[in-house]
Amino acid sequence: MLRRATAAAGRLRDLGVAPGDRVAVLLPNCWQYAVGYVGIQLSGAVAVLVNTRLTGPELDHVLTDSGAKVILTDALDGPLGARVPAAVAERVVPAGVLVPRTDTGAAETDPGALPGLRSRPADVAHLLYTSRTTGRPKGSMHTRANLLANARTVRERLGAGPAERTLIAAPMFPATGVVSHLHRVLHRRRMLCVHPGVQGGDRSRTDGA
Repeated sequence: MLRRATAAAGRLRDLGVAPGDRVAVLLPNCWQYAVGYVGIQLSGAVAVLVNTRLTGPELDHVLTDSGAKVILTDALDGPLGARVPAAVAERVVPAGVLVPRTDTGAAETDPGALPGLRSRPADVAHLLYTSRTTGRPKGSMHTRANLLANARTVRERLGAGPAERTLIAAPMFPATGVVSHLHRVLHRRRMLCVHPGVQGGDRSRTDGA
């Protein structure tokens, strides 16, 4: 995880992403989501967790309102990438480019030199957009201190055994997936299995990271 996330952070830096810049994540549940998210944090950027069910004006609003400099998604012709508005399509970076299956490039980036490791507790870690019950979706800022406190609380409530494995079947983009589960697993350095969702009658597929 650290090798791949470090390489992703280095690639974001090469793309011109600086600390505080927004990087949108428009991906289904997959191991690239988890690694890409950690890479964004290591780069010092702010992850924008995009609802994969958004289309048209709602997706356009989130991507433009957040000021995302990079949009991490499947591909411009993929199921999700094809929904990205043409006005911001040049910002798309396919997941296979930012987070390839090989570790190529990991050794070229020193984790200790990454700005995310020098972030402060009050720095914003990611943006979550509301579900638009009234008006347009609004970005909610979660700081690093928020996420750490939540990870500790969930860990205390659910426990964390030495051989624990966590299956995340909930979507990653809302608070449940990333805030309650991913951060708890990362905080305790446990194994994570990300379920892509039920595909027809298949209820057993997982994609481990």
